[in-house]
Amino acid sequence: SSADTVRVTVVANQSPVVTRLSPAADSVRIAQGDSVFFAVNSTDPDGTIASRQWRRSVLALGTADTLGWRVFPDTGNNVLGFRAVDNVGDSTVTRYVVRVVPNAPPTALITSPSVDTTIAVGDLISIQGVVNDPDGVAGVLWNYGDGRTSQSPSPLPISYPLAGVYTVTLRATDEFGRFDVDTLILTVRARPVVRVITPAGQSTQPQRFDITGRASPGATVRLTACTSCSKLDSTRVAAGDSSFTFAAVDWSQPGPANSLRVRVTDAFGISDSTTVVFSVAANLAPVATITAPAVDTTVLTGAAITFVGTATDQDGPAPTVLWNFGDGRTATTLTPPAVTYATAGTFIVTLRATDSFGAFDVDTVIVTVRARPVVRVITPAGQSTQSQRFDITGRATPGATVRIAACTGCSQLDSTRVAAGDSSFSFAAVDWTQPGPANSVRVRVTDTFGVSDSTTVVFSVTANLSPIATITAPAVDTTVLAGSAITFVGTATDQDGPAPTVLWNFGDGRTATTLTPPAVTYPTAGIFIVTLRAADSFGAFDVDTVVVTVRARPVVRVITPAGQSTQPQRFDITGRASPGATVRLAACTSCSKLDSTRVAAGDSSFTFAAVDWTQAGPANSLRLRVTDAFGFTDSTTVVFSVAANLAPVATITAPAVDTTVLTGAAITFVGTATDQDGPAPTVLWNFGDGRTATTLTPPAVTYATAGTFIVTLRATDSFGAFDV
Repeated sequence: SSADTVRVTVVANQSPVVTRLSPAADSVRIAQGDSVFFAVNSTDPDGTIASRQWRRSVLALGTADTLGWRVFPDTGNNVLGFRAVDNVGDSTVTRYVVRVVPNAPPTALITSPSVDTTIAVGDLISIQGVVNDPDGVAGVLWNYGDGRTSQSPSPLPISYPLAGVYTVTLRATDEFGRFDVDTLILTVRARPVVRVITPAGQSTQPQRFDITGRASPGATVRLTACTSCSKLDSTRVAAGDSSFTFAAVDWSQPGPANSLRVRVTDAFGISDSTTVVFSVAANLAPVATITAPAVDTTVLTGAAITFVGTATDQDGPAPTVLWNFGDGRTATTLTPPAVTYATAGTFIVTLRATDSFGAFDVDTVIVTVRARPVVRVITPAGQSTQSQRFDITGRATPGATVRIAACTGCSQLDSTRVAAGDSSFSFAAVDWTQPGPANSVRVRVTDTFGVSDSTTVVFSVTANLSPIATITAPAVDTTVLAGSAITFVGTATDQDGPAPTVLWNFGDGRTATTLTPPAVTYPTAGIFIVTLRAADSFGAFDVDTVVVTVRARPVVRVITPAGQSTQPQRFDITGRASPGATVRLAACTSCSKLDSTRVAAGDSSFTFAAVDWTQAGPANSLRLRVTDAFGFTDSTTVVFSVAANLAPVATITAPAVDTTVLTGAAITFVGTATDQDGPAPTVLWNFGDGRTATTLTPPAVTYATAGTFIVTLRATDSFGAFDV
């Protein structure tokens, strides 16, 4: 039989292939809390992959090649495994060991400059910083904001060629990629510019000139250095058009090697400077020239002379000028106002030109002034108003003849005077017959050489005004006592002339001629009309009047008590006084009615009744003052004695002796009561049974009951003394 053969080749199965993609190594070190991305590529060269499994210990994590991110919050070693199983059951396992360590992030700090800073283009700036990683080594990366970087912890200084705002960062990164960044804002500004226009370099300048130039608008320009200038360290602020000027700078050292340096500083403190070298020429004196009058000249007093001059300076501004006209007057312009010399003489006139450095030049001309006679009227002044008589006064050349050559209506036409040594003249007490506004006088002066001049004055003459008399004391009608001195005072004024004459008339034939005459006393009563009369030189007068009423002084006389008399302790004060006058008890030693008043009756009598005196003795007194209706007063005093008071005497005359009566019988009582030094005393009967009576002869008394009754009669005077 035939056989069929089959060859069977058995080959060994190939296990799956696993390639690590992330991480590529089987071990990775990370910081606590970081995550790791896990991924592999699993294939089977001779079959297919039946299953894939990620595990961490017994924990199944995933069934695909890519596990993805896994976070590891705890420190220590963490093992993850991946198994790939093919279609025949063979498998391949790969393992990852993840080492988790604790980690703190690094820090970065820019230390210099420590704050945002502004610099100028081209300025070198050293930027420094520090990085710190407490658990590792940090990497450093500087970024200067313009594309430049550095990994040096201490980089070299840098500069910026372009203006702008640059953000500079310092980045610190640790091995786990954790980082920190510090930032500095660096503003780079264009440098301010400054350029000197005057003086130009290598130029020649006078000893005073303006320094001018251009600078960044708003920047401060300072003159920081110069060889010999007057305004070192002065500053200016460049204007909006960039210009600046240091005006009128002086240079004290002329020569070829002068220089100046100007520094400009903008609002951010950025500065620049420039230096100019130049020459300074020595100052040239100015030139002064009097052009009019060009030669020495002669003029008359009072004639105007015009002076004209020139003043030039080759190397500076126009010089200052000073004219000296030889008589103390000066001027400071080249063409001063015309000059008039009032007195004769020889005057040296100079024109001085002075430049700003004090250099000067002087030109001179001699002016000879010949005197002409002069006349000036002082009184009357032009356009003044005068009275009808006044003095014409004035000044003229000493020794010259002064004449009233014309006048409108004066009393001394053609009168002459010779001016005194002090040049004064006077026409005294000239009268003007035509009052009005258009009066005038012309006065002509002629010197010893026959040279004349004249002057005219126009003025007004007012009609003569009467003087005014006023009695100022007493200012109103007045009343005085006969014998009293009275002072008279008055005023007398004349608006248009000298003080008027005065005459007092005192109304009794007496007169006086002074405004304050001696005091006047009128010995008798009466009414006197006093006048004050004031009269001026033209006979015009005024009278003021005052009426003086002179009254007799009021009189008072004491009748009781008479002087040196003796009085009881109570008596009436009586007397005589001017009828209608008030009499007052003005003083007494111990009386009861001090300051009491009485009015004297028509018959002149008065009485202060029943005045008590508390101090008996020889030295008592009283003073009475009398005042009349016009307020005039007088007084009188009386001294007298006061006898001590005597008690009164009481006597029962009926019944004259003790008596007995029957009940019911009427009994008549009669008594007497006398007082040697006073009025009748008061009396009081007491009938012994409670009944009383106050008259010396009371009604008859009847006793209703038997008994013994003591009857008394009591007499009491005004001082309280009594008898029973």
